[in-house]
Amino acid sequence: IKSVTIILKTLNTTVNITEKIKLEIEKIKLNIKRVKLNIEKKKVTVKKKKIIIKKIKLNIKNIKLAILRLINNYYEN
Repeated sequence: IKSVTIILKTLNTTVNITEKIKLEIEKIKLNIKRVKLNIEKKKVTVKKKKIIIKKIKLNIKNIKLAILRLINNYYEN
């Protein structure tokens, strides 16, 4: 009976160790996914900033065009 108990205990700890290892592997995978998500978020943020900069440049060009039209209309009249 003692040997059976010892075997059961060792089997139980072995299962626990393998489960712990599996859990650690899952944690590592989750951490990797989180890092990838953070990288993607940063890329999206950079793209948004670039788009905002392009919009600002476009607005500046539109303002310049409007000023040139006003000047042109002034000299035509």
